[in-house]
Amino acid sequence: MNIAVDSTGKYYTGEKVKKVRNRSKNLRSILQGVGTKSAKRHLRKLSGKESRFRKDTNHIMSKEIVNKAEGASSILVLEDFTNIIM
Repeated sequence: MNIAVDSTGKYYTGEKVKKVRNRSKNLRSILQGVGTKSAKRHLRKLSGKESRFRKDTNHIMSKEIVNKAEGASSILVLEDFTNIIM
């Protein structure tokens, strides 16, 4: 899954995010199946972790792309993917 490509041909992938999403999904399903007080506490602790990781990863990638474009006096082009369903 490629999130972005720059003009030099460097691909920015979402593999780390995909791995974290799968790990979180598996852990949540196990903890929800247990249903104990400590499992619920653990679920509360994990509640925003995946989204924060995804947000941070996107920030790091976008910052790298912008810095590379600034150094080369390049133009950034963005596409509108609001109606695309994955």
